[in-house]
Amino acid sequence: MAGPVDNPVQSTSAGDPPSSALAASYQPDLADILALGLRYWGRLLVATLMGIALGVVLISTARPQYRTELVFTVVSDGGGGTSAGLARLAGSMGGLGALAGMTLGAIGGSSDQSLALLRSRVFAEAFIQKYDLMPVLFPSQWDEESGQWKPSATSSPPTMAAAIDRFQKLREITEDRRTGIVRLSLLWPDAERGARLANAFVTDADGELRSKAIADAQRNIAYLQEEIAKSVSLETRQMLYGLLAEQYKVVSVGRTRQYFAFRVIDPAMTPDLERPAKPRRALILAVSTLAGFLAGAFLLALAAVFRAARKKM
Repeated sequence: MAGPVDNPVQSTSAGDPPSSALAASYQPDLADILALGLRYWGRLLVATLMGIALGVVLISTARPQYRTELVFTVVSDGGGGTSAGLARLAGSMGGLGALAGMTLGAIGGSSDQSLALLRSRVFAEAFIQKYDLMPVLFPSQWDEESGQWKPSATSSPPTMAAAIDRFQKLREITEDRRTGIVRLSLLWPDAERGARLANAFVTDADGELRSKAIADAQRNIAYLQEEIAKSVSLETRQMLYGLLAEQYKVVSVGRTRQYFAFRVIDPAMTPDLERPAKPRRALILAVSTLAGFLAGAFLLALAAVFRAARKKM
């Protein structure tokens, strides 16, 4: 009868477990780690300094971005009672103005409507095209020397949809409903141009709302003049003349007032070049320093585990 088959695993002595098992079972306490840290403090210092160096590299290579802010309010009724007068006269006309498609709202539009334009993708697209912001939004894909997008086998030139998404992440609009104060902030790599763009963003939106209100009022004037010519009722003619006067007021205010829908309280100023909003230097340096120290401590603890395992073999 054949003898028992030798098992290679059983050839290892029961009292001599493998080093991997010892390393897994041994857990150094805090005193061991502290003693090891005191013994090899130089290595721990080197790891910490390497973390600091990494933070400095990240800060120096990161593209600085500066935040500028503009403060304004929404002018919901620039006519000083214009919208109330229009509503009263239109109501007296029994819906004639509504049937004609007349815009009888406040001169500057409602606050929500005006701010909706600022937040809209349509206005953002027009703004990006007007000021040629695509190269700034995608600097790594733009070739300054040739003035063209860099050829890439893996990606196509950025789309307008992607540009709008990126721009709206850099632009933030917050409204205080209690005070009516609106703040627009813009994060931009060029501090001076960022301030100009922030001011232009609100100014251009105000101009678009102004142009729309004037155009609507001029259409209303043309319609009302036709209705006055056709009307034979004295009362109706008086109401139409009242509406006509209000529409002329809209045109007058739109053409003469400095601020139409948005009244700027504090325009955007060029931020301090020594204090960029991004990268956050102090935070990056603190995190990299801590990461270097913890990495060094981890390596020392790991070395203690395997050193103890070798001693027990």
